[in-house]
Amino acid sequence: MASETGVPVIPVAHNGGDSWPRRQFIKYPGTITVSIGPAVDSCGKSSEAINAEVKSWIDATEALIRISSGKRN
Repeated sequence: MASETGVPVIPVAHNGGDSWPRRQFIKYPGTITVSIGPAVDSCGKSSEAINAEVKSWIDATEALIRISSGKRN
């Protein structure tokens, strides 16, 4: 949708998987850190290019969140 409208995409990264594991009913106590990134310009970019740029930022940011919280995957 962003590639068709030219609207910027706001990436968001978090470490919720540490407390709320994927596909598991049990939740664990903990603090969830959320990081909101800079807007990614979507004008003239394919959806694949936008997704790649956002994913790159999220992956790098999630790694920093994990390092700062002392958690490892």
